[in-house]
Amino acid sequence: GEAAAEPEPEEEGEPEPEPEDPGPGHPGVHRDMANLLLEQWDECEQMFEKEVQMAMRGLRREEREVINHIAACRQAFVEYLRRPDGKQKLVHAFQVEFNSVDTELRALDQTKGHLHCLADDLRDALWTNCDEGRDAAEAERVSVVEDSFVGDHIRALAALLANLVHHETVRFQTTCNIARDWYRGMAGGGPAGGVVVLGLR
Repeated sequence: GEAAAEPEPEEEGEPEPEPEDPGPGHPGVHRDMANLLLEQWDECEQMFEKEVQMAMRGLRREEREVINHIAACRQAFVEYLRRPDGKQKLVHAFQVEFNSVDTELRALDQTKGHLHCLADDLRDALWTNCDEGRDAAEAERVSVVEDSFVGDHIRALAALLANLVHHETVRFQTTCNIARDWYRGMAGGGPAGGVVVLGLR
Protein backbone atom coordinates (compact mmCIF):
# COMPACT_ATOMS: atom_id res chain seq x y z
CA GLY A 1 0.00 0.00 0.00
CA GLU A 2 0.95 3.62 -0.30
CA ALA A 3 2.98 5.12 2.55
CA ALA A 4 1.03 7.40 4.78
CA ALA A 5 1.85 11.07 4.25
CA GLU A 6 3.89 12.55 7.00
CA PRO A 7 1.99 15.18 8.96
CA GLU A 8 3.14 18.69 8.15
CA PRO A 9 4.99 20.35 11.04
CA GLU A 10 2.97 22.92 12.87
CA GLU A 11 4.02 26.47 12.17
CA GLU A 12 5.90 27.94 15.09
CA GLY A 13 4.71 31.29 16.33
CA GLU A 14 6.98 34.29 16.72
CA PRO A 15 9.39 33.89 19.67
CA GLU A 16 8.34 35.76 22.73
CA PRO A 17 10.58 38.82 23.38
CA GLU A 18 13.01 38.36 26.22
CA PRO A 19 12.27 40.55 29.20
CA GLU A 20 14.38 43.66 29.35
CA ASP A 21 17.47 43.24 31.46
CA PRO A 22 16.92 45.58 34.39
CA GLY A 23 20.66 45.96 34.91
CA PRO A 24 23.35 44.65 37.22
CA GLY A 25 23.09 43.83 40.86
CA HIS A 26 19.44 42.97 41.38
CA PRO A 27 16.56 42.13 39.05
CA GLY A 28 14.32 44.66 40.76
CA VAL A 29 16.45 47.75 39.91
CA HIS A 30 16.09 49.26 36.46
CA ARG A 31 19.24 49.60 34.35
CA ASP A 32 18.88 53.39 34.01
CA MET A 33 18.64 53.88 37.73
CA ALA A 34 21.52 51.46 38.33
CA ASN A 35 23.69 53.38 35.86
CA LEU A 36 22.73 56.68 37.50
CA LEU A 37 23.69 55.41 40.93
CA LEU A 38 26.92 53.94 39.55
CA GLU A 39 27.89 57.29 38.00
CA GLN A 40 27.20 59.06 41.27
CA TRP A 41 29.23 56.48 43.20
CA ASP A 42 32.15 56.88 40.79
CA GLU A 43 31.98 60.67 41.14
CA CYS A 44 31.90 60.36 44.92
CA GLU A 45 34.92 58.02 44.95
CA GLN A 46 36.92 60.17 42.54
CA MET A 47 36.29 63.30 44.61
CA PHE A 48 37.16 61.47 47.83
CA GLU A 49 40.37 60.07 46.33
CA LYS A 50 41.40 63.51 45.03
CA GLU A 51 40.81 65.21 48.38
CA VAL A 52 42.64 62.45 50.30
CA GLN A 53 45.64 62.72 47.96
CA MET A 54 45.75 66.49 48.52
CA ALA A 55 45.56 65.99 52.29
CA MET A 56 48.32 63.36 52.21
CA ARG A 57 50.55 65.73 50.23
CA GLY A 58 49.88 68.37 52.86
CA LEU A 59 50.79 65.97 55.67
CA ARG A 60 54.02 64.97 53.95
CA ARG A 61 54.87 68.64 53.43
CA GLU A 62 54.26 69.35 57.13
CA GLU A 63 56.43 66.38 58.08
CA ARG A 64 59.34 67.62 55.96
CA GLU A 65 59.07 71.14 57.34
CA VAL A 66 58.95 69.93 60.94
CA ILE A 67 61.96 67.62 60.45
CA ASN A 68 63.96 70.41 58.82
CA HIS A 69 62.99 72.83 61.60
CA ILE A 70 64.06 70.39 64.32
CA ALA A 71 67.39 69.78 62.56
CA ALA A 72 67.96 73.53 62.26
CA CYS A 73 67.16 74.02 65.96
CA ARG A 74 69.61 71.31 66.99
CA GLN A 75 72.34 72.79 64.82
CA ALA A 76 71.70 76.27 66.17
CA PHE A 77 71.86 74.96 69.76
CA VAL A 78 75.18 73.18 69.09
CA GLU A 79 76.61 76.37 67.60
CA TYR A 80 75.32 78.33 70.60
CA LEU A 81 77.07 75.97 73.01
CA ARG A 82 80.32 76.19 71.05
CA ARG A 83 80.33 79.96 70.70
CA PRO A 84 83.47 81.70 72.06
CA ASP A 85 82.76 83.70 75.18
CA GLY A 86 85.93 85.82 75.26
CA LYS A 87 86.74 85.24 78.95
CA GLN A 88 89.81 83.15 78.26
CA LYS A 89 91.14 85.89 76.01
CA LEU A 90 90.80 88.45 78.81
CA VAL A 91 92.52 86.13 81.31
CA HIS A 92 95.33 85.44 78.87
CA ALA A 93 95.91 89.17 78.31
CA PHE A 94 96.10 89.69 82.10
CA GLN A 95 98.58 86.82 82.45
CA VAL A 96 100.82 88.26 79.73
CA GLU A 97 100.89 91.70 81.36
CA PHE A 98 101.38 90.25 84.84
CA ASN A 99 104.25 88.03 83.72
CA SER A 100 105.89 90.96 81.94
CA VAL A 101 106.57 92.56 85.33
CA ASP A 102 109.94 91.58 86.68
CA THR A 103 109.79 89.29 89.71
CA GLU A 104 111.99 91.58 91.83
CA LEU A 105 109.73 94.56 91.10
CA ARG A 106 106.58 92.78 92.26
CA ALA A 107 107.56 93.31 95.88
CA LEU A 108 107.46 97.10 95.48
CA ASP A 109 104.32 98.83 96.77
CA GLN A 110 103.94 100.81 93.55
CA THR A 111 104.11 97.63 91.47
CA LYS A 112 101.66 95.91 93.81
CA GLY A 113 99.19 98.76 93.30
CA HIS A 114 99.56 98.45 89.56
CA LEU A 115 98.97 94.70 89.68
CA HIS A 116 95.93 95.19 91.88
CA CYS A 117 94.55 97.63 89.31
CA LEU A 118 95.12 95.03 86.59
CA ALA A 119 93.29 92.43 88.68
CA ASP A 120 90.36 94.82 89.26
CA ASP A 121 90.19 95.58 85.54
CA LEU A 122 90.15 91.87 84.78
CA ARG A 123 87.37 91.31 87.31
CA ASP A 124 85.26 94.10 85.81
CA ALA A 125 85.86 92.84 82.28
CA LEU A 126 84.89 89.31 83.25
CA TRP A 127 81.67 90.52 84.92
CA THR A 128 80.84 92.59 81.86
CA ASN A 129 81.44 89.58 79.67
CA CYS A 130 79.20 87.41 81.86
CA ASP A 131 76.43 90.02 81.89
CA GLU A 132 76.55 90.27 78.10
CA GLY A 133 76.39 86.48 77.80
CA ARG A 134 73.43 86.36 80.18
CA ASP A 135 71.59 89.03 78.21
CA ALA A 136 72.28 87.22 74.95
CA ALA A 137 71.06 83.92 76.43
CA GLU A 138 67.89 85.58 77.70
CA ALA A 139 67.24 87.11 74.29
CA GLU A 140 67.73 83.68 72.69
CA ARG A 141 65.35 82.10 75.19
CA VAL A 142 62.67 84.72 74.48
CA SER A 143 63.04 84.22 70.72
CA VAL A 144 62.60 80.44 71.15
CA VAL A 145 59.56 80.87 73.40
CA GLU A 146 57.92 83.38 71.06
CA ASP A 147 58.62 81.34 67.92
CA SER A 148 55.23 80.62 66.31
CA PHE A 149 56.45 77.65 64.25
CA VAL A 150 54.97 74.97 66.51
CA GLY A 151 51.61 76.69 66.90
CA ASP A 152 51.31 77.43 63.19
CA HIS A 153 52.03 73.85 62.19
CA ILE A 154 49.74 72.40 64.83
CA ARG A 155 46.92 74.48 63.37
CA ALA A 156 47.88 73.38 59.85
CA LEU A 157 47.83 69.71 60.89
CA ALA A 158 44.51 70.16 62.66
CA ALA A 159 43.04 71.72 59.50
CA LEU A 160 44.29 68.84 57.34
CA LEU A 161 42.90 66.22 59.70
CA ALA A 162 39.57 68.06 59.98
CA ASN A 163 39.43 68.16 56.18
CA LEU A 164 39.98 64.40 56.02
CA VAL A 165 37.24 63.79 58.57
CA HIS A 166 34.89 66.08 56.64
CA HIS A 167 35.41 64.25 53.35
CA GLU A 168 35.06 60.87 55.02
CA THR A 169 31.75 62.09 56.45
CA VAL A 170 30.64 63.35 53.02
CA ARG A 171 31.57 60.01 51.49
CA PHE A 172 29.58 58.16 54.16
CA GLN A 173 26.56 60.41 53.65
CA THR A 174 26.70 59.97 49.86
CA THR A 175 27.04 56.20 50.24
CA CYS A 176 23.98 56.15 52.50
CA ASN A 177 22.02 58.16 49.90
CA ILE A 178 23.03 55.77 47.11
CA ALA A 179 22.17 52.71 49.20
CA ARG A 180 18.82 54.25 50.13
CA ASP A 181 17.93 54.92 46.48
CA TRP A 182 19.12 51.45 45.47
CA TYR A 183 16.67 49.83 47.85
CA ARG A 184 13.96 52.25 46.80
CA GLY A 185 14.61 51.06 43.23
CA MET A 186 14.30 47.45 44.36
CA ALA A 187 10.91 48.38 45.80
CA GLY A 188 9.86 49.91 42.49
CA GLY A 189 10.41 53.54 43.38
CA GLY A 190 12.83 56.12 42.05
CA PRO A 191 15.55 58.20 43.64
CA ALA A 192 14.34 60.34 46.49
CA GLY A 193 14.97 63.69 44.93
CA GLY A 194 18.13 62.42 43.25
CA VAL A 195 21.44 61.51 44.79
CA VAL A 196 23.54 64.52 45.60
CA VAL A 197 27.29 64.06 45.89
CA LEU A 198 28.44 66.70 48.31
CA GLY A 199 31.80 68.34 47.97
CA LEU A 200 34.10 70.80 49.67
CA ARG A 201 34.90 74.03 47.89
